[in-house]
Amino acid sequence: MVILLRKIYLALLILLTSTHISAAEEQRQFGMLLLGGDGHLFASHIIQWEEKNNFQAFLEVKLADLKTHQTIARKVENNQQIYTLVPKKLNKTDLKSGEEFDVKIDVFKGQFDNAGKRILESTDASMRSLFYRQIHKAKKDKKKKYSKFEKYYAIQSGKKTFLFNRVTDYRPFEHVVIANNQCAMKNKSLEVRMLKSKSQPTYSGSLESLKAIADKYDLNDLRTIYLNKKKKSW
Repeated sequence: MVILLRKIYLALLILLTSTHISAAEEQRQFGMLLLGGDGHLFASHIIQWEEKNNFQAFLEVKLADLKTHQTIARKVENNQQIYTLVPKKLNKTDLKSGEEFDVKIDVFKGQFDNAGKRILESTDASMRSLFYRQIHKAKKDKKKKYSKFEKYYAIQSGKKTFLFNRVTDYRPFEHVVIANNQCAMKNKSLEVRMLKSKSQPTYSGSLESLKAIADKYDLNDLRTIYLNKKKKSW
């Protein structure tokens, strides 16, 4: 009888431990940078270079409480420190659909997985995917030619433009840059567009590599706000 009870106890302990790990993995998988300008909030998925995490995505974020949304939007826009968020539950079907969906989120001042301070917990919000793309493992091909174009995705919000490196297996780093632009986009919907210039990419995430893009699209005062060069694990 004692042996049976011990087996049941161990089985329950393993189940609880695996559930805890799964919850932690879910949070780590979908951690995002929280960015904004002109009252808008949007998020950029932080890639961890694992099989379940090999995608690049940008999402519009709206907090259910308008006053809270406006407060967080001001903090994000006017602070030099990064903010991050973690959705409680999220799946790739939501990301691929492009439809708005409801979700509870935690918001952190600083990086959620590196001593960030939680400032909102289980807050009601809605999210809408602006862009989603799967990152595929490159085939080993000696004839593979590297791009002759520097490529960054851009999201404009007010007089700010946010630039995001187009992450690939050959460019395995996340580089997020904020820039000023001459023409403000007041009260317009957020959208993602591709900016590119015919200049040899440095594959390093340096601002120097963005000079041609800045000149071509009239961007100035470029500043790196996030650079992640984690090693791939696949």
